[in-house]
Amino acid sequence: MRRGFVFVILLLVLALLIFNNTDENNDVSEFEPLEIEVGEKFDYLNYSKDMFVLNYEIADINSDGEKEIILIIGEKSEQQDYYKNIDAVIYNKGSATFIIGKLKKYEGSQPKVYLKDIDGDSMQDIVLITSLENMSNSMRIITIKNGEAKEIFKDKYGKGLEICGQILDGFKAKVNIKKLKKEFEIDLSENKQNYISSGFYEENGRLKTDKINVTSAGIYNIEFINIDNQEGIKYTERVKGFDNLDIIDQLEVLIKYDKGNWVIIEAKNEK
Repeated sequence: MRRGFVFVILLLVLALLIFNNTDENNDVSEFEPLEIEVGEKFDYLNYSKDMFVLNYEIADINSDGEKEIILIIGEKSEQQDYYKNIDAVIYNKGSATFIIGKLKKYEGSQPKVYLKDIDGDSMQDIVLITSLENMSNSMRIITIKNGEAKEIFKDKYGKGLEICGQILDGFKAKVNIKKLKKEFEIDLSENKQNYISSGFYEENGRLKTDKINVTSAGIYNIEFINIDNQEGIKYTERVKGFDNLDIIDQLEVLIKYDKGNWVIIEAKNEK
């Protein structure tokens, strides 16, 4: 009986040792958070490429009375000040452990970090915003629950309202917004002369180019606003015509995270 009891205790100790050495909680007792600087190499965790500190914030995000350090790290790219494989890691000094955000395919320049209660649980969530090459923004949001990171705003949400459509003869564009089940036409005649001189249209309004699809040019101007006593998000989404510089419309969109889903509260376009 005694041998069995000892054996059970040994199994419990072994399980605890294994748990404390998983990727979710990494023992980094030698890490000194007050010595970290933006631009320094970050080699406390096992990433496949060299990672560098891009930004950080210090706050109590789990309401345990002790401040954590939220580090934004990323891999340098060939383009100056542009980073790939960006991730967030949260360091808890009390337990000397990291929680890893495990973001996938996140990139951009000028990474910013905001702490906002997006999911309405009275604890701060981590919002990351970067700038992309097409002059739009990319946003990811992480919430921490029971010592684990969960991504609640992923890349697919950042693609906006699923805008599609086509440029038509007669200086017009047909636009379809799938998520709103809305279709409408936009009059492009105010840029008529520019389209003609650029070789897109003939004088009579007939298209000179192959089929041109209308798409989203991404989201930008991201703001945090109060929606029904909860932190919501307002952003602008641009509608692209012939090229990245041809913005034929803009939409102002309000969204809120509710019961595990993103809800569109309002979306209105300029035209």
